[in-house]
Amino acid sequence: MANSSTARIVLPDEAFNEESRGRYFIPQKPLEFIPSGCRLLDCVLGGGWPLSRISNIVGDKCLSGDTIVSAQRGSKPRKMTMQTLFNRARGNHPNRNNEAETSLLCDVGGYVGMGRMLDIVMSGEKVLYEITNDRGHSIKASQDHKFATSEGWQCLSDDLRIGSAVKCWRGTRGIEGGSKYQKKPRAYTDSVPYHPFGNQHIVAGRNYKRLLTSRLVIEAAINSLWFWDFIRILRNEPEIAATLQYTDPGLDVHHLDNDPTNNHIDNLELIEPYEHWQIHGDEMAPNTRKLDLSEITSIRRVGEEATFDITMEGPHHNFIANNFEVHNSTCKTLLSIETTNSFVRKYPNATPKYREAEAAFDQAYAA
Repeated sequence: MANSSTARIVLPDEAFNEESRGRYFIPQKPLEFIPSGCRLLDCVLGGGWPLSRISNIVGDKCLSGDTIVSAQRGSKPRKMTMQTLFNRARGNHPNRNNEAETSLLCDVGGYVGMGRMLDIVMSGEKVLYEITNDRGHSIKASQDHKFATSEGWQCLSDDLRIGSAVKCWRGTRGIEGGSKYQKKPRAYTDSVPYHPFGNQHIVAGRNYKRLLTSRLVIEAAINSLWFWDFIRILRNEPEIAATLQYTDPGLDVHHLDNDPTNNHIDNLELIEPYEHWQIHGDEMAPNTRKLDLSEITSIRRVGEEATFDITMEGPHHNFIANNFEVHNSTCKTLLSIETTNSFVRKYPNATPKYREAEAAFDQAYAA
């Protein structure tokens, strides 16, 4: 941010608190700074936000809250808005569970599969643009959000324009043959309130919890218990339930013979969600899984709206949103967004100025 001759003062630990104010010295130009709310970022910046120079650092790669994604959170993938996904993962929702493993539909090499979502955050109100393709699909995105195109990753602030060829997923509807994979019914066991990872099952205001029977079969075997003895403990004996071992809720239960009604212990195994999806994804008709190109037919400014950012686990840093393949946000951007939220809470009269996170650290911007 400043040149190599810049002198910096390292403050003692007690200087880092909500009311602290220090000095960030540039030759002949002292700048007062304030804490960002993130200790790690304060160290990177030399003590906090330099006043009159940077209000915050946050990426502009954002999508509107009504953007549809296909999310898997302990069950089959289902469509939901990014606003709903945020509420279920981190916001105000009766079924909120920030510990649940979440996977999103993404490009895993020219066709769709499931990739693990690392985080989703609200990123404030941004000016958005509605992009529509020749199939009638549309999406509202900030001008710096990247889309997969025939020429690589592009956004509205550089080369993405009307006539650009963007990667899209047709989905399974309206395609001759559709998907030949039909999900079979699975057995659930209800009323296991003392299971630490049970799915919420609210009846008359009480959470009775329920789980796939196949998972409970595995856990009973892990604890060397008969199945119904295990269930009895989960229903009636919280002290004993707290001492038992449970499977990782981030793993899926796969039936080796592809018959989900066969819950014999020898027919069950725990696997990663993306592996599970790949197994059953191969049963889908190829034309329901393949990504192809469509042409952008219109771009229009729609004004400011609340926006959200998602980070995906590598190597597939993308996800399918409103049938478009879009890039995810970087962890650095999400760290900055969290810091921004903390900053605004502490200093409500501040006016955040949004910049691409990488560019915000450039010498030209900082000076």
